[in-house]
Amino acid sequence: MPSHREEIALKRLRAIIACALLLTLLLRLPASADDTWYETSAESGILMDCATGQVLWEKNPDERLAIASTTKIMTALLAIESGRLDETVTIPPEAELIEGSKVYLTQGTTYTLRELLEALILESANDAAVAIAIFLGGSEEAFVRQMNEKARALGLTDTQFRNPHGLDEDGHYSSARDLARLGRVAMADPVYREIAGTEWLTFPWPEMETTREIYNRNLLIQRMPEATGVKNGYTEAALFTLVGSAAADGREVIGVLLGNPDKEQMYADMERLLRHGLYDFSLTTVLSAGDLPGAGGRLEEPLRAWLREGDEVEIAYRRPLPGEEWPEGTVAVVQALVDGRVIAHQPVLAPVTASAQAEPPAHSDGGSGKPPGAGAAAWYQRAGVWMATGAALCGAVIATDRLQARRRQRRFRRHSADRLSASD
Repeated sequence: MPSHREEIALKRLRAIIACALLLTLLLRLPASADDTWYETSAESGILMDCATGQVLWEKNPDERLAIASTTKIMTALLAIESGRLDETVTIPPEAELIEGSKVYLTQGTTYTLRELLEALILESANDAAVAIAIFLGGSEEAFVRQMNEKARALGLTDTQFRNPHGLDEDGHYSSARDLARLGRVAMADPVYREIAGTEWLTFPWPEMETTREIYNRNLLIQRMPEATGVKNGYTEAALFTLVGSAAADGREVIGVLLGNPDKEQMYADMERLLRHGLYDFSLTTVLSAGDLPGAGGRLEEPLRAWLREGDEVEIAYRRPLPGEEWPEGTVAVVQALVDGRVIAHQPVLAPVTASAQAEPPAHSDGGSGKPPGAGAAAWYQRAGVWMATGAALCGAVIATDRLQARRRQRRFRRHSADRLSASD
């Protein structure tokens, strides 16, 4: 029979092994709040904070898809930036002949560019899109080149335009992430914002020498009190598409849902998504301003991010790679990650006083074009825990083997003694 000490030691070893196994199981669980709260039939989508650009939710955000009339966000933006909204536009024959949604502009009639812009955003008028393109670019083709140049200037790497209205055409596409970025730019413009948030407007009807009313086809404006914009669309290839934004308590979020098979479900999904962004996140200080010894520098401002209850944030540092140019005085970038995805980042500046501080490890994005260093902190943290778990298990096994060897040795001695006694 084992001694009392041996029994206690075995119980302790069993407890160590149980804890190690439990820790192993916990490592398989999500590192942050459950993200299965939101399901959508959309092919692709994203939710983004308008002020910071932080991604709050995503589903295939970089997939290139047909985008229908959300194309008109770019057409409208170029019209506004032209500075010619008060000029008169004569409707060309190409505008009258275009198919799809329109306000039935007649060749030779005249409107201000502002009036055509209103028809473009509210009624999603393809004829207004063509008239604007020819007026500003001289031709549709020239204007489309301007659209693509603007897309490149905004860093929209998954976007390519073939026309100013969004009717299906080979090579005409964008992504949820790019449309969210474009929507942020458009909603930052007071003219676009005013029109996109309007339910209806009075529109000229020169053929009848009167006016008529045009209505916002983005039903989010009517359905959701917090809604502020931006644009909807539909084609056979794109299905139903929606870029929507909403604001509350001084904060605004923007969502994109592409490839929706059902219109009503798309609007219900968007309402739920936008409300989640507005009400289920809080702005949290991840790192305070000051010295960061592990990064070899300091933060001028606190690193903040929008977090849900239960989100676990990991910190990673990145330093310049060989040949990479960074602003003078920047020694690293500190990144906040949730589930291996960078949600916030900020430059780390050189320390005010010279001191020998270790440089952070360099992380690379592997040429993916996404924020570098994503997942590095998570990997190192998990690797460390795995090593600790393995060491604990190995130690437990070794100690168990030693106890069992001691017990076998005692039994052998008792057996030998019994044999000697019997021989006597």
